[in-house]
Amino acid sequence: MSASSSNGSATGSRGAAKVLGAVAVVVAVLVYAVLKDLSGYHGNWTGFIHFGVDFAAGTHPPHGAIVLHGANADGDDGQFYYLIAQDPLHARLAGLSGQTFRALRIGYPLLVSLASSISGVSVPVAMVVVNFVIVLVVTAGFAWYALRQGWSPWWALVLGLLPGFLTATLHDLTDPLSVALVLAGLIAWTHQRRWLAATLLIGAVLTREADVVALVAVFLDQLLMSRRSEGGPGWIRRFLLKIGPILLPAAVFLGWLTYLVLRTRGMVPLASSTFPFHTFVDDADSALGLAHSGQTYWALTYEAIMVAAVMLAFWCAVRRPDALSIAAVGFVMALSIGSFAPIWSDARDSLPVLSLLLVLGLRDRRRLNLAVCVAAALMTPVLLVLPGVLA
Repeated sequence: MSASSSNGSATGSRGAAKVLGAVAVVVAVLVYAVLKDLSGYHGNWTGFIHFGVDFAAGTHPPHGAIVLHGANADGDDGQFYYLIAQDPLHARLAGLSGQTFRALRIGYPLLVSLASSISGVSVPVAMVVVNFVIVLVVTAGFAWYALRQGWSPWWALVLGLLPGFLTATLHDLTDPLSVALVLAGLIAWTHQRRWLAATLLIGAVLTREADVVALVAVFLDQLLMSRRSEGGPGWIRRFLLKIGPILLPAAVFLGWLTYLVLRTRGMVPLASSTFPFHTFVDDADSALGLAHSGQTYWALTYEAIMVAAVMLAFWCAVRRPDALSIAAVGFVMALSIGSFAPIWSDARDSLPVLSLLLVLGLRDRRRLNLAVCVAAALMTPVLLVLPGVLA
């Protein structure tokens, strides 16, 4: 065996060890958090779903399920995904009681339904396990991608430890699958894997309607690229030919939306929104009213991190406008959608922005991007020890 092949083998082994190391750390964090919550729920997996008594008549919690009352009587989104997972294509939409837009997000419930049917485990268990596996796949996949790009695989640890992955896993939400598909789809697009990108983005837009932002980003990226490199007569026709693959996820999303509108007789409202960035003010005000001072400090610190992330997203788009940076700005604008609990909502809503900033930081060697992402990831272990966060 030659010295060069020996060195290559050793380098590959070290890279694999780093990939496994990053995954192992994320596994340890998720296992601790899931077991801690499961203990608080006395072994009842329905606790992760967060059924609320206000919607219980429509979501039909299983016998013995934990149902929240009082200040948390409205529960969380997981209760609607539980309902859809029972029969993804023919869910009892009347039971969503004004929340029918959740039915647009069929990707995660469909995956849960398949996992439950194949493995034989209950839907509440499958909801947690599916998100757990997705986070591990994201971490491992990004570690291998980083290795191939010449970056340290340990950066995958920053991605896997972003607070949004943890909070979404503990609340049975769509965000891990959504971000995984968006990130993979946009990376595939930047590497000219157009049909692979289109396939991944079909899954993304069927998992969370806000992921249409990624389609807009790809469209604008190709428009700018075609105008710069192929200006002159006929550039519009060439642009339309190249953008062809991305029209497929747009058509699928519109088809699914049309199907739901026809089924519900037009009752599929989109998520409500507020004035852009008004949610930052609302969440800061809510943070000051949290029961524990530790939660208040965490929420306000995370708000500061997100303000920095917002500014960096715009800066990246100005400096190098492409699918990744334009998508980051698009998801920044989506932060104006809704205003809920400052810890749980901010962590999940910021997930696509921070994930894209991490890729942009590594690709373009932007240290501020990386610093903000590291700061956000370091907030996760703090979250684990805050009183009143885990069950």
